[in-house]
Amino acid sequence: MTRNLEHDTIDSTRTVDTPCPCCGHDRPRVGNACPHCRVRLADWLNDLPGQVARLAACLVPGAAPAGDRVSTSRTGSPTPARLDVLSLIGPGNAEVRVDGRALIPRVRRWATTEVVKSAHDGTEHVVTVWHRQVDRGPDGRPLLYLADDQIGSIPPAEWLAMQVAEWRRALGYSRPARDRDQVGADARWLGRHLDDVADRELVDMARLHAELRTLRNELERVLGETPDTVYLGRCPTLLTARDTGVETPCGMALWHDPHASVITCARCRSAWATQGRGWIDLAVAIRRVWPIDRRRRYSVDEADAAVVSTWAPACREDGCGRPLPITWTDVTEPRDKGPMWRPTIEPCRIGHAEAEVAA
Repeated sequence: MTRNLEHDTIDSTRTVDTPCPCCGHDRPRVGNACPHCRVRLADWLNDLPGQVARLAACLVPGAAPAGDRVSTSRTGSPTPARLDVLSLIGPGNAEVRVDGRALIPRVRRWATTEVVKSAHDGTEHVVTVWHRQVDRGPDGRPLLYLADDQIGSIPPAEWLAMQVAEWRRALGYSRPARDRDQVGADARWLGRHLDDVADRELVDMARLHAELRTLRNELERVLGETPDTVYLGRCPTLLTARDTGVETPCGMALWHDPHASVITCARCRSAWATQGRGWIDLAVAIRRVWPIDRRRRYSVDEADAAVVSTWAPACREDGCGRPLPITWTDVTEPRDKGPMWRPTIEPCRIGHAEAEVAA
């Protein structure tokens, strides 16, 4: 299902210049998803059946420990089945035979961010907007649950069936016949009609992108396919230009294998030891040279210190040098002790044709 972007033709009379709802980048697009996001969604749908098929291998209990045993003794209990795998295998919903007055519809909630410009001073603010939608089963009827029922992840098979039912209603098709390999059939059907529903804006592609990404991340975590490398920050090594003598930081992303003894930059080949003061020296240098990092989360005090840092991103267009505006998005999680924020570096508002981000 992999596609080549070079062969994706875009009708210039129907292109939209607003940011893509899925990725937020300003790319020419038709409908409510850019070509890059469509390729990403198609690849995720293509990988989904294989990931679901591999869940059964992760559910098998481990063997009992080796040792001498007799007919009346046991050396140890077998490893219980993994609950996170069971929740993804399903079923995620079932008919509850109780008084119907105790059941309520299940509502799906998700959040999107919008940039709102103030009518008073023209400043831009990022606003988090929460949306709600009633979950429906393959038959189109609302899913009911008890008020004290546990709400978890929707299994991939049921999520695919819900998406197929929603898309078929939007396209005006009749209900599909059930297939033996329903997960694979639903994923292939969604992949075939992805461009159609995106061009006609029949479904919320931002919600689809967020839900499918969350489901894929959960499957990768359960299957153990998440990479072991950890993002540390951007390389703080200062590189000197031969012609001008100006020093600029390297800026290459540093990904570290927890089992490696040396951290090496892939661009400038700078190295730091993971033992002794190597970790501390690298952390101090990263915080000093790169005070604003889009991948990091900041507390209120850290955000205030990063904005006033001498290394804060500045506009380099026509020698402007003014600090670039930074928008902070609330990314606080339940486990955090205080509010946490993630920065977004905005273009220079002085009026340049293009503002280059220093970071």
